Amino acid sequence: MERKVFVLFHPLDSDKGDKLTEVKACLLTLGKNIEIVDETDDDDLRDDRMICAITGLTGDELDRLSVPDYNSLHAYLFDQRTQSTSEFLGKDLDSDDPDLLLKPITANGGQLVKSISLQVPSLKSVRMRDKIEGKDVDRALWMTAHCTGLGVEDLKALCMPDWMRLQKRLYDFLLKPAAYFQSGTSST
Repeated sequence: MERKVFVLFHPLDSDKGDKLTEVKACLLTLGKNIEIVDETDDDDLRDDRMICAITGLTGDELDRLSVPDYNSLHAYLFDQRTQSTSEFLGKDLDSDDPDLLLKPITANGGQLVKSISLQVPSLKSVRMRDKIEGKDVDRALWMTAHCTGLGVEDLKALCMPDWMRLQKRLYDFLLKPAAYFQSGTSST
């Protein structure tokens, strides 16, 4: 996915003295999300740092943004962090097909990965996950790596909507009964 262009309601002067009339925003990666969340407990500062990460704006430039322009960028960031790929794109994507990635990643020593398939976890793997010390994200990374065959560091390169899509499907596997998958609701 290419960068999304936001035409600024109120253009601003960049730190270099140029007039900014638009801002281009990329997709936030899981790794950058984790890094910023780990570095600050302040919600406003965290959001500001994430917006700077996806736009390339400096903190001073962000401070000079008009509130409506900030609100547009913040809404885009919020959508990335809370919606799966299908919700983010506004498209129905089949949960049972290999998950085409919104943004391909490089994994397994340089291989371009454009889609990821999830294997249904075994009870043993869930019990192993539950014994992992640390934060919830560490357990989620371990389980996702186990069910995809990708490494934890590879998964951190995923954009947030792709990560959310994988988590939504894993949630189904971990919490839904077998009848859910046999009823035609899902073909897995």
